[in-house]
Amino acid sequence: MDKATAHYKKYFILFITYTVIIVGSIVALLVSPIDTNITLSIVLILLIAMIGGVFFFRPRIMFHTESIQYYRLKERQGPPLKLNKSPATKDFYDTLRQYNFEPGFSSNEFTIFKWFAKDSKQPVIKRPMLVIYVMIHESSMSFQSPKIIKEINRLENALYKEKKKITNYTVFVVKSGSTLTTDIRNACDYVTFSKVRSRSIININAFYEIKTKSLYFLYSDTFTPNLYYQYGVDLLKKLVK
Repeated sequence: MDKATAHYKKYFILFITYTVIIVGSIVALLVSPIDTNITLSIVLILLIAMIGGVFFFRPRIMFHTESIQYYRLKERQGPPLKLNKSPATKDFYDTLRQYNFEPGFSSNEFTIFKWFAKDSKQPVIKRPMLVIYVMIHESSMSFQSPKIIKEINRLENALYKEKKKITNYTVFVVKSGSTLTTDIRNACDYVTFSKVRSRSIININAFYEIKTKSLYFLYSDTFTPNLYYQYGVDLLKKLVK
């Protein structure tokens, strides 16, 4: 976390310094006795340079901001949830249907349920959100399997063809097994809570350990990187309770 914080501070200070220099130069030019046409030409160049600086610094500042948030989330991580049944088996289908999820794809390897969420009374889903719940049946399949990604993209394209606009995404990928190994724990800790322009993309991976009857995923009761991630955590808790 210290390294991420250091990088964040470096780029933030560079951005502020760069902006002050550009703005200061523009102000100095505007009050100088230089010919107006020349002044305006130089100001235009400086404004273009400032816009270029925003495009250069913004993604770097955002990346290190998310890194800091991730480390804070890990530091304040909550314990696995104790459950009576696995949320990655066919027995869980009825629960998903009760919460308006619909079947999207099914095979021997994995099953996908989808929910096109939109509610003007709830800020997080005031704009349409596609909520995906993936159950992995094949123990050797990874949370980031290209097969899963392909089917999610197919469902997304089908919604677009139905003229349904999607602004935000929340994706749960859940599997079960006898033991929560270090590799599986690390895979579950690989989460996403990115903002791409005005679009939120949340991905939460979860593992149900049969031996302890508990569900492991990355969440915190005292910290959240953003409201959309908290919505995802709260929704998953509500589904599996």
